[in-house]
Amino acid sequence: MTRTDRLRPFVAATLALAFATPAAASARTKAHVRLTTSTLVHGDQILAGDGSVVSRRRLVQRLGLLVRPAEPTPWTFHADLRLATDAGLDQPGARPAGLEARSVDLRHATLEGRGLWGGLTDVTLGRQYRWDTSDLLAFDGVRTLVHGPLGLGVEMFGGLIVRRDASWLGSSDLDPDGRVTTSEQTPTVGARLSLDGGTRGRGSAGWRRAWRSGDTVRELITAAVTFGPRWGLRPDARALYDMHLQRPERLGAGLSWGLPGGLEAESRVERVRPSFDADSIWPYFSGGASDNAWGALRWRSVADATAWLRAGRRWFSEGEEADEAALGAGAPVGRAAFARASLRRRAGYGGDWASAMLAGAWTPGGSGGLELD
Repeated sequence: MTRTDRLRPFVAATLALAFATPAAASARTKAHVRLTTSTLVHGDQILAGDGSVVSRRRLVQRLGLLVRPAEPTPWTFHADLRLATDAGLDQPGARPAGLEARSVDLRHATLEGRGLWGGLTDVTLGRQYRWDTSDLLAFDGVRTLVHGPLGLGVEMFGGLIVRRDASWLGSSDLDPDGRVTTSEQTPTVGARLSLDGGTRGRGSAGWRRAWRSGDTVRELITAAVTFGPRWGLRPDARALYDMHLQRPERLGAGLSWGLPGGLEAESRVERVRPSFDADSIWPYFSGGASDNAWGALRWRSVADATAWLRAGRRWFSEGEEADEAALGAGAPVGRAAFARASLRRRAGYGGDWASAMLAGAWTPGGSGGLELD
């Protein structure tokens, strides 16, 4: 029995629970229900067991559900399920050990409450993604954010890090298949202090620790600061320091500029030094440091149509280079739907890959929500 076969009962139960959530609302409750779907065709190069490079093609389907009851209910349920299957290998006989032809991932499933206890506290329960400047984390647990005076925020969180072989329906984003991983649980805890100064800018400082078998495998300090209003010229800087390895892992600076007509331009430079066998989900192709530079241009109309373009280059410590480019666009379709498409391409050191995505969202009942009995 394959891993996918073993997970089918759990997937069925998860979907039943997710789609039963709206029915759990009280009689004649007005709620905002949003269904999303996306189809991704992805091609990349992976290293086979004999050291050769194999081209792999994947078809990925994502299904999402969001349920937000009307006021005064403060809770929102959000889930995202992903199903992926191989669409072909150039050398089927060279398939690396552990490479899965099909997989099912629960990327996130959260119950989020906002404005609790006097409107000062937000709570998120379940599988969730969390950004902290340069640190991106997925974990099963709880996160609490307390809003203080003068734009002050205090955040605390804890749980088990999502890993492909250690978590129920663990996402392969975190531990790509075809590589050696651990089935041992990795707890993590952390905190962050933030300050929103309005037109003067924003800043934050955070700490996070993770351990396995009682030994620390990850301890990070993060810091970020942005100067200026949300629109206009905004310089920023961010840093991530690994206390366990006693070295900076990510240092970067950027410049954003809000332009007339809904345009926004952004440029960024950074140095990255990855930590392997840790818990960060950033995809790295090199064990040494790399210098990255990229620029982006985004546009949003008053009718919520969007378009974006991004291009960049990486210079690796091994003397190699890689180029990346992406573009996309989206627009509302009537009152109840939204469609989006994007293309991504990478070429150079670490292997070539390309992907194309078509995504859509539908709100039953239109923008006014859905009447649930």
